[in-house]
Amino acid sequence: MIRMRIFVAGATGAVGFEFVRLAKTEGHWIETLSRSAENARKLAGVADQVVVQDACRAVPNLDGIDVVVSSLGAPVTMGGKEKRSFHEVDFKGNLKILEAAKAARVPRFIYVSVHVETGYSSTAYIRAHEEFVDALRNSGLSYSIIRPTGIFPALNDFVMMAQKGMATVVGDGGARTNPVHAADVAAVVFGLLASGPLETSVGGPDVFTRREIAELAFKVIGKRPLVMSVPPGLFRFGAKVVGWVNPRMGDLLEFVTAVSLTDCVAPKVGRQR
Repeated sequence: MIRMRIFVAGATGAVGFEFVRLAKTEGHWIETLSRSAENARKLAGVADQVVVQDACRAVPNLDGIDVVVSSLGAPVTMGGKEKRSFHEVDFKGNLKILEAAKAARVPRFIYVSVHVETGYSSTAYIRAHEEFVDALRNSGLSYSIIRPTGIFPALNDFVMMAQKGMATVVGDGGARTNPVHAADVAAVVFGLLASGPLETSVGGPDVFTRREIAELAFKVIGKRPLVMSVPPGLFRFGAKVVGWVNPRMGDLLEFVTAVSLTDCVAPKVGRQR
């Protein structure tokens, strides 16, 4: 096995952390980028070198790095602390990393993006990802783009709603998706370190409707399901109103509305349920 020097952005996120643990177990040298010292402490003993730095401001010198893996992105949960826009984090932050990789002549770049369907492709959240995808395609670097469906932690909002006694779904909740475990996505990334297809979509083994996911959250915590349908128009109106005060939250609600009404099913690559 050739021991690679890997730079990982987004290493404290669900996919990033699983990837760092896997790559380190397999004997690779890992440098990570973390926005805060608090997050960096999570990587103590896992990564070889942890740089505390905000990718949206600056990126360390990447000389000697064999491959960059980026799962950097603003969270899509309602309780996320990130206030900056998806464009600021998902596009500009990754663009700075790409520019640093090009300057250091890093041979390969792997980007964890998102599986896209037409029904939500025009949202601000997806546009931010796709703008970076375009930049990566035109970078001249060897690259692979991993496109997972919803990562399991992105569904935690359903659990939080269930704990409060009632969950909501947009429309009738009939749109289908197959969410995937972060470790399964990390395994796909690991398998593409040296080479691989330009784009790979990754879904989990089970397909659920949005309503079934909400009901499953109640089952997990041992409560009787109480799921209320919210008209899509009302959700869209709410997104616009919230966006006047908090643009990022408005963009998040826009995405949640659109993706909740659209089938988002990728190849069943993942195994964990």
